[in-house]
Amino acid sequence: MIARLLVGSDLRPRAGRAVDRALEIADRFGAAVRILSVVDEDLPMGIRDRRIAETDDLLRTAVTRDDGSAAVTIRVEAGADHVTIVDHAAAWPADMILLGTHRERPVLDLFIGTTVERVLRRGDRPVLVVKNPVAGPYRRVLVAVDFSVYSRRALRFAADLAPDAEVRAVHAYDLPFLSQAGTAALDRAQGLSTEILEQLDTLVRATVGDGRVDCALRIGGVIPVIGQEVADWAPDLLVVGTHGRAGASHALLGSVAERCLKDPQTDILAVQAW
Repeated sequence: MIARLLVGSDLRPRAGRAVDRALEIADRFGAAVRILSVVDEDLPMGIRDRRIAETDDLLRTAVTRDDGSAAVTIRVEAGADHVTIVDHAAAWPADMILLGTHRERPVLDLFIGTTVERVLRRGDRPVLVVKNPVAGPYRRVLVAVDFSVYSRRALRFAADLAPDAEVRAVHAYDLPFLSQAGTAALDRAQGLSTEILEQLDTLVRATVGDGRVDCALRIGGVIPVIGQEVADWAPDLLVVGTHGRAGASHALLGSVAERCLKDPQTDILAVQAW
């Protein structure tokens, strides 16, 4: 059940789209929305307090709703943006965090990552990154599936978030040197593909039931396959599971979620398994 939505806002237009999406979701689920803006804790006290008051006024003016549709509260706090967002989400507690797409800062992002990436690494809540203007509920949802617990939870959350949408589960797998393979090897590859597709269908039916999700099997690397599916099928939401791993292993391997978030082509929902 989606009951509480936390939106991180820096008052920029891209953050406004995250607010709009949160309100759209809240109206459907009867959820509460909390908009959180973080002011740099290292500012001198007088400037910091003035900035907090100004930001609070701007947010209240921007999101005033008189129709009583969604319960919206405003919070402005001093801190480090990603730390404050993650801690607030845990303390409230939020069922999902919504953020706008990040500003491009090539040199800085190379070393410390974007706010979105840092929230994803530190937190344990689903994170929805909103790129597109909101024009109603999601209509077409693409879920990347790799048979892990991460992707199973992502599939389940996607089905709950967009109950009336078309949903496609896509699995990417690689067969090295396929173009040089002989007839017998090609037959074995075809048999393997059939087996994987059957397993994918079984996983989907066990997770969300019969008939709800279209299953697609594609040969290739995960990122190229996802990119091609987004280009060809044009989903308005891409959903990926993530381990949220931090430290050296994360720096070396990264995650599919973060690689997709480097240059999002549509809204992206990253769901952690725990």
